[in-house]
Amino acid sequence: MVMRALRRRSAETPVPGPFVPDDPVVMYEGTQVVALADRRSNDIDVVLLWARRTGRLWVNVTHRATGRIARIDATPANALDVFHHPFAHAAD
Repeated sequence: MVMRALRRRSAETPVPGPFVPDDPVVMYEGTQVVALADRRSNDIDVVLLWARRTGRLWVNVTHRATGRIARIDATPANALDVFHHPFAHAAD
């Protein structure tokens, strides 16, 4: 089951700081990680993230009821598909 790919948020998992409101895209204060898109669906939150310094793209899927998070790596070619269909890419 895909939910096995999710892991519990631990004290070692970095939690983003407050949002910087002046940035046209959501960026966490003190980081170079930009939230390019986000959505809520049933009981999950999905966020497409981009690291400015490295160019890395990934999608975080958070199950709100349990706090479990799955991180799914993406490429520029498939980032929007991973964002819209994260569980189809979770096993890749």
